[in-house]
Amino acid sequence: MVDVGAERRRNSYSCLDVLAVVEVPSEPEDEKDYVRNVQKYGRFGINFYLVADPFKAMVTVMSEPHAAGYGRVVEVPYGRPVSFTLASGGRVEIDTRAFPTRDAGSV
Repeated sequence: MVDVGAERRRNSYSCLDVLAVVEVPSEPEDEKDYVRNVQKYGRFGINFYLVADPFKAMVTVMSEPHAAGYGRVVEVPYGRPVSFTLASGGRVEIDTRAFPTRDAGSV
């Protein structure tokens, strides 16, 4: 999610324009999503990083970014709503009831 008026520069946006990032891991316990991106997005000051994990049937919501990651981590099981307020003031509500799940053995 990017701020209103954000301008794309080639294939990306400035970290100052990114309000939240939502990712879906392609494999269980994906190091990219659960380690590297947590550190990277926290360091760049992305206010919200969400991982919608079909293997755990869980959305991990990270906020309060700092140099090494995030200070606050909340897990929300699929089926319950995820909501947060962006720095721009916009409210985000995500209905997770229809999120698909995957068996870790099917990868």
